[in-house]
Amino acid sequence: MSGEKDRTYRERRCMPIWDLIPNFRDLGGLRSISGRLLPTGRLARTAALLQARRVPSALLAGRMPGAIYFDLRTDVEVEYHGRLDLPVDWSYQHRPVFDSDLGHPVEASRFEEALERYHPIILEIATQVVTSPVVVSCSLGKDRTGFVVAALLYLLEVARGEILSDYALSNERLALFRFDRPYSSVQVNTGATWLDFLSDRLRTPPETVSALRGILLPAADGQYTSKQAP
Repeated sequence: MSGEKDRTYRERRCMPIWDLIPNFRDLGGLRSISGRLLPTGRLARTAALLQARRVPSALLAGRMPGAIYFDLRTDVEVEYHGRLDLPVDWSYQHRPVFDSDLGHPVEASRFEEALERYHPIILEIATQVVTSPVVVSCSLGKDRTGFVVAALLYLLEVARGEILSDYALSNERLALFRFDRPYSSVQVNTGATWLDFLSDRLRTPPETVSALRGILLPAADGQYTSKQAP
């Protein structure tokens, strides 16, 4: 039996990390409209890294060293879901966002209210990711995380098609796993409407935008090469 367990562990270690962690993905490699690339190891998104989902922090060891994990779940969700399992060198920031009262998904007519709740977090992450790897998460990493990440990619001038492809990718990633409660799929048209809304409403200090876009790499290089590189 122990030999079988060891073989299963080895097989899991050889599998791509996104096949082991619900909705996890490094956004490195996404391309801006100028052709520059988002570096790997700098910005990632995921469903909550819960101990209950048996996602050992060892799977993330050596990836995104020193990352800041932004948890968008509410206090009620945190209490219900239980403890997280994060690498020891990651730091934790709890930034609860409650948006269920705005529709599920958030209704386009309520985007103004949604942005009021998301805006401080978007600005904080845009500032932090300039100097540290960042992981954005909520419960399943698709709705709140999807909106925040889409806004960050918009500020980075990532091509619209790539933003929407990533937004929709949550459906494929989550379908690989079984959950204890049903969930709704994300709709590309919701993401597209959100981007249209942001084009007129997302107010960001120019210096924040300039510093954020400074993390982009020339098209010939897509690897984050600072001391925090994987």
